[in-house]
Amino acid sequence: MATCSPLSVREKPHEIGNQLSSLIDYPAVLGANGGIVVIQLSIGGGSAIGKVKVFTRDDELNNDPIRQLTGKRVHLPDYHHPANSYIVKLRFVRPKLNDQIRVQKHITEMKLPMYASFSLTFALMGDAFLYSFLPINASSIQVQIIWIGTILSINRFTRILLNPLILRVFSRLGFRLPVIVAATFSVFATAGYGAGFDIVTLLVLRVLWGISYSVLRVGAVTYAMDYPKKGLALGVSQSIVESGPLLALLIGPLLFEVINPRSIFLVIALLSTPGIYFAFKLKERETGHRAENSASKYHFLRFLTV
Repeated sequence: MATCSPLSVREKPHEIGNQLSSLIDYPAVLGANGGIVVIQLSIGGGSAIGKVKVFTRDDELNNDPIRQLTGKRVHLPDYHHPANSYIVKLRFVRPKLNDQIRVQKHITEMKLPMYASFSLTFALMGDAFLYSFLPINASSIQVQIIWIGTILSINRFTRILLNPLILRVFSRLGFRLPVIVAATFSVFATAGYGAGFDIVTLLVLRVLWGISYSVLRVGAVTYAMDYPKKGLALGVSQSIVESGPLLALLIGPLLFEVINPRSIFLVIALLSTPGIYFAFKLKERETGHRAENSASKYHFLRFLTV
């Protein structure tokens, strides 16, 4: 913001002042508080600014406007005389973040919750497809009908029993490493569903998946709770998490037309590998009691409603 007081009263101060305010950038030496700077200058032939003098006691601040204004050209009124000199009073105000910058700031802060959510959503692809595939096509992967319910449900019993223990693992090992391991195990579990293993091996894979899901779920929620706007973070996180199963249910039936049922799980496992990449992108979170307590309360409610 600038106001201009010319030495010649015939001039219109605001015309030159507004032009100067658009030619000069905020001096870094002023910091965040801003301030008012008085400058004397002349405008010579060719409308070029010259003889710039700054009336402050700070040499660094004096040199900044001189460097920025000297030689710059302005548009002058017809009645301007080249010999005229001006005294300019510039008021510098630190610009506030505009909407676009604020959005970018939110996106940057949301990266970790989004990475954790992407790790979970890719891991869920194999599990989601198994629920629709197994009851109808159990024989194609050598599973007897009597075992279908056990295979599909044992991971839930695992989660119910291990959710309290998972939080203790996080408190000792941090969050990043368990999420990486869980994302990796989930890919191997998905590939194993179609590998023709015996019932015992399939049950072990489902137990491993149940553990992996608990780790990834707690991780995704906890990273979201670290974000200042927790409601927004949880909403975005849940939207991302639901997209993986949706993608698997859309792609899976299409694969029946081109490959055999057992190979479908290998393809889905391959499609799930980006979850490992997003897990590695995570940074270890700062352990704060407030975030820990919020996540614990959230999962206690989920424990009661599984």
